[in-house]
Amino acid sequence: MRILNVVGAFPPAFAEGGPGVMVYNVSRELIQLGHQVFVLTTDKCVGERLDVPRGETEWNGVQVRYCLWERSFLPYHSPELRAQVRARLPRTDVVLLSSSWTSYGIATGTECRRAGTPYILYAHGSYDPARLRRGWLKKKFWWWAFDRRLYDHAAAVIALTKAEVEQIRTMRVKTRTDQIPIGVDTVQLTVRTSRAELEERYPELRGHLIVLFLGRLHPIKGVDVLIKSFARVRLRVPKALLVIAGPSEGSYAEEIYRFVRDQNLEDAVLLTGEVRTLDKASLLHEAAVFCLTSYGEGLPAAALEAMYCGTPVVLSEGCNLPEIEEVGAGYVTNLDPHRVADAIITLLQDDKAREQMGENGRRLVSERFTWREVARKTAALCEDILDS
Repeated sequence: MRILNVVGAFPPAFAEGGPGVMVYNVSRELIQLGHQVFVLTTDKCVGERLDVPRGETEWNGVQVRYCLWERSFLPYHSPELRAQVRARLPRTDVVLLSSSWTSYGIATGTECRRAGTPYILYAHGSYDPARLRRGWLKKKFWWWAFDRRLYDHAAAVIALTKAEVEQIRTMRVKTRTDQIPIGVDTVQLTVRTSRAELEERYPELRGHLIVLFLGRLHPIKGVDVLIKSFARVRLRVPKALLVIAGPSEGSYAEEIYRFVRDQNLEDAVLLTGEVRTLDKASLLHEAAVFCLTSYGEGLPAAALEAMYCGTPVVLSEGCNLPEIEEVGAGYVTNLDPHRVADAIITLLQDDKAREQMGENGRRLVSERFTWREVARKTAALCEDILDS
């Protein structure tokens, strides 16, 4: 098959979040399965333009074109991307489109309908109730003016979780919805430094049990709840250290420092900023507990990565991963700081339970959440649509 993958941001724009990383990994595996894949994206990265080649290029073996992003009130506005979609559709069998609330998504859908080319939409958690509440008036207008038509005319919609299938149905989307999760790059997670080398880089880790948050620093991620919870954890487990790792969305890191000061946790919390491959894998392996108290997620990649590294997890209900309690890989809680703290404390005080839950989580990810399996399911969906 000849597949065109369209997304607003793509590596190395890691600070833009998970969709671009997902598109890269699915594209890479689809190529390995024998399909032709080309990615169209913009050069946007958190309000700036990436320093990337113009025209057709590649990123780690995936053919891509970074189209010029133009500053506008329209999200990810790029006339060049629309022109490139139009030019490539005659050589495309199916389009994979990652879009909600974006101008390039509307433009791509319009061009696909004109050309008679089927497109499959990724919602990426956009219709989680917590996410819908943020800027709900603008989103309500955009949905009725633009995205409803985009979704209703798609050949299919891909939901990451069972919860997201239901969320899309509540939007009264007419299109078929298939559940295909994201995967984990297992190769990258096996390359790591030792605990001693990690402590040389971050001396604050010495002698501590690591409670790890890894992800984009954004209000939706619930770091405020985690910090309130950790104040209780530290009283019960003095050796615990909260490590908050990831790039900041705007100036939100300053808000987090304020939360830390308000809880008198300056000596118990380490903010590392964005971490690269080696440090990321090392932190995931060395953490005693991974914790994400998000208000709303599609499917959190960092939680899957932590489980693959054998680390038990404590997740909020908004992370949409009930499987972890089904297999005994951690705990799912509401956003009550006391409930979150109790789950973390239980794990920190029971070495044997942490080890068993870590093994259960690694098995779950290995069986259900690999990029090769995700690519196979994606290819099967594309073929089904083309055959219908």
